[in-house]
Formats: sequence, structure tokens, C-alpha cells
Amino acid sequence: MPVSSQLVSEAERLARVEDYENINALRDPIFNDIAQTIRRQLGAFDAGISVVREKQVRHYFQLLTKTSEVPKQWSFSAHAIHQDKPFVINDLASDERFKDNPFVKSGLSDTGFTMEDGLKRPYRFYAGIPLKSLDGFNIAVLYLLDIKPRELSDLQLEILQTLANFVQSHMNLTMETHLRKKQAERKIQMAEKMAAVGRLTAGIAHDLSTPIQFIANNSKFVAEGLTAIFDFVDQVSQPNADLMLSDNSGMSTQIATLAEKCELSYYRQEMLKALNQSLAGLDGITLMIKSLKKFAHTGKLSESDQSCADINDGILSAIEISRSEWRKNSKLTVDLSRDLPKVTCNLGEILQVLLNIIVNAKDAIQERVKTRQEPDYAGAIHIRSFMERDSAVVHVEDNGGGIPEHVLPKIFDLFFTTKEIGEGSGQGLAICWDIITNRHKGTLTVNTDRTAGTTAFKVSLPVCGV
Repeated sequence: MPVSSQLVSEAERLARVEDYENINALRDPIFNDIAQTIRRQLGAFDAGISVVREKQVRHYFQLLTKTSEVPKQWSFSAHAIHQDKPFVINDLASDERFKDNPFVKSGLSDTGFTMEDGLKRPYRFYAGIPLKSLDGFNIAVLYLLDIKPRELSDLQLEILQTLANFVQSHMNLTMETHLRKKQAERKIQMAEKMAAVGRLTAGIAHDLSTPIQFIANNSKFVAEGLTAIFDFVDQVSQPNADLMLSDNSGMSTQIATLAEKCELSYYRQEMLKALNQSLAGLDGITLMIKSLKKFAHTGKLSESDQSCADINDGILSAIEISRSEWRKNSKLTVDLSRDLPKVTCNLGEILQVLLNIIVNAKDAIQERVKTRQEPDYAGAIHIRSFMERDSAVVHVEDNGGGIPEHVLPKIFDLFFTTKEIGEGSGQGLAICWDIITNRHKGTLTVNTDRTAGTTAFKVSLPVCGV
């Protein structure tokens, strides 16, 4: 059964409402001044902004009413939200749609509606002007209420419309600023990702070229072996009585000599080894390519692009991609929880975080070896995964010397770096912080022990269904 376009439009409208409320586009204090202006200039009893959600209507910057939310079926703005022009009811009590509304009946009897501010009164007049999102969906209403029937003059309606235009422009400016910031963050994140790929390219190329080379060599060897076998088969297939099997020995001397000449015994043993080596090399190449594909996948960089994923799989992929980096001076060990639940994430972004932390650990170890002149120092990186309350945790610890106390508070600051010019952008950990805390609603913390010379990053992510 097809879904009606009206339902689709309402779902899209509600999605815009959520977007605007998530960035607090309707919480600017300047809107309180607008409500005050409406009350002074138009003589309203109350004024504010209504955001019409699926089941409730939330009020912002009301001057008198303290009821922040009311059921949608009681709200006058729930009617105004679906209009393309001002929605004005001069006498709510005489309108069939509102005669049983508790806000209209309030104060007429002991059963009248009492609001949270303790005041009983009927509303008799409502005027609301829809406020549109950037893409034209009505998401909120600038409204005024009065406790007596009245009419708005053309000038008063023009004033209300002008104020509504200001509110709409201001909230959309907030959204535009947010979108531009996100776009800039996306570009920075992509640049950092490409820089990481560039840094690892040489090592990745080497890791790929080595198995490719021995696969090529093994393929040539297998081709030689097959040629020898086919040559043997061709010769024994000839109608030559001297090559017939003898009755006693099972194989004639001539056949045995031909088999030895074609090195069948040698190829029988070595071809299987060569094929197994090649298959192992192909498995390694496949793993590397899969890891790179996960890392290179950009996604939409939005929460809607997140899904349930195996964080252990992400850890192993990050290790594989960075292998050419850390294997030079470090031993990397893992201890992964086998029963770890899947987490809600964009796995490509989490890969970027893990890769950054692993490479930073390798850099710290390399710097320790260099500055302390400890060429034989045993660098170690240990990665664990485990559950902690309702979160899956990835713990990455290294023995690269620890982080100085004066540096620790700044490590997640954008453009802060302790590396030499040209060696670090100062964006990596800042991007990691944004990805984990803002985009995935998780936590990213660091602990360091200068005495022990260790640093540990802890990434916590909510598991699916929580």
C-alpha cells in the first residue's frame, strides 16, 4: 500500500524540526526581545514561539505561561503550522475547532483548565505566522495570544509578519552557519584522512608488493611444473610399446626414466607448497584491500550514516593498515573481547580515529628512541577491547614516554601539535575528539604516566540498542 505524500511531507517536516532543535536554532535570547515587542506593540496577553513536534508542541520565550509543552491536540499552533499565511482566529470560543479546547474553556467554571503557572483564564484570540526552514518546511510558529476577542489591523498584522520574517531569517542563519561549519569540518577531516593515506602509502605499497612478487614467482614455477607434467603425459600417450607398463614391476624402466627426466616427483612436492604460499599471499592482499576500503569510505559524515558494526573488526583493520608504520620500532599486541556487542557508528570514521591513535603511539615511541638515544628500546603498543557499563571500550596504550603535564590539556585542541613543522598538522586528535564525542555520543579520554613512560587513550562508544 503506497504511503501518502502528506505523510511523507509530515515526516520530512518533523525531521527538520529535530535538526533545528538539535542546534538550538530557536533558543537565541534575541527572540525574547521579539516576544516583548509583540506584547508592547500589539497589546498581546502572551507571545512566543511554538515548535510543533509529532505529539507535543514546545513553547519558547513565552512571557507569562510557564507550560513549556502541551499536547498537540490542544495547541492552536498545531493548526497554524500547516498554513502558508497568517493563521488568525478573532474569537476562539466561537470556532467549532476550539470550543472544547481546555485553554478556551479555562476559567469559565471549576472544571476549567489550570496551567502550571497557577493562573486560570480563557484564551479568546490567537494569531500565528509559520516559520519556514531553509528548504521551505514549516517548523515553528511565531504567535500571540489574548484573553479577549479582538482583530488585528493591517498595520498590526504587517508588524507581526515583519517580526516573523526576522525570527525566520535569524534561525535560518543559525542553521546555515551550522551547515557551513560542518562542511568545513568535513573538508578538514577529509584532508587529514588523505594526509594519513599519503603518509602510509609507501608502507602499504611495500606490504602489497611483497606478496604480489612471490605470487608472480610461484605462478611462473607452477607454470613450469605444469609444462613438465603435460610433456610427460604427451609422451606416455604415444603408441610406443616400449613405454607400456610391465606385468611385474608396475612401471616400465622407460616410464620411470621419463618421469625422472620431467622431475615429476619434485614438482609434485613443490607445486603444492607454491600454491599454498600464493593463496596465503592473496589472503593478505585481500585483508589489506578490505581494510583500505573501510578506511577510505567517507560516508555522509552524519549520524544517519551510522549502523551497527563490529568494533573488533575496525581495530584489526586499523592494525593492518598501519602495520608498515609500527612494525619498524614496536611490538603490537591485542586482547579483544570475543563477546563484545556491536556499536552504533560510522566504521570508516572510527577507523580514522583508531589509525590516528596507533600512528601517534608509534611516533611517540620513535621520538623516545631518538631523543633518549635508546636504539635497542623495545617499543610496545597494546590494544584491548572490553565492555564498561553500556559502552564498548577500545583501550590503546604505548610506552612512548608519556605526555608532559603542560601539554596534556591541549592535545585535543585544533592545530595544537608538539611535532616539528611539516610533520604534524595538529588536526588529528581534534578531529578524533569531534568524531567520538560529537558525532558518536561517546567519550575519548587520555591518561599518561611519565614515571612509567606510558600513555593510554580510551575510546568509549554506545552499543547498538542502548
